[in-house]
Amino acid sequence: MKLGAVILAAGSGSRLGGVAKALLTRPDERTYLEQVATTARAVGLVDGVVVIGPPYGDAVAGHARTLGLRVAVNGDPGRGMASSVAIGFAAIAEGDAEAAWLWPVDHPDVRVETLLRLVAAKQNHDVAQPRFDGRGGHPPLIGRAVWPRLAACAVLD
Repeated sequence: MKLGAVILAAGSGSRLGGVAKALLTRPDERTYLEQVATTARAVGLVDGVVVIGPPYGDAVAGHARTLGLRVAVNGDPGRGMASSVAIGFAAIAEGDAEAAWLWPVDHPDVRVETLLRLVAAKQNHDVAQPRFDGRGGHPPLIGRAVWPRLAACAVLD
């Protein structure tokens, strides 16, 4: 299965005092975005799209490109996360991935084993989502058949 990732990184980091979460560094000096890309590549990532937006879009886009990731721009991320999901899945659909993780950049510590289990579970389902203590988590692995619905999602005013 050809694997992709829609990495959500358009937020303004306002709860952290206004920082780009994608550029935060971990103890090993990797950025959150770099850690997400590294983990996904360990499982066979063939295409990654990072959804960026103001005010940190240019910096995050530059970093994403150095990591070999594509960039999609959400010009108004204040519309909500659904707008970034829509933009990201419209962009990933232009590639040849068959399934893609929906991965918020502020979840960099996903284990390779978790991704491998999702790939195995996805074989029989349109969506495979990690679970812990009965709750759903990130990043769900979503089959191409679902992408048009995600690309069409909109936030109600």
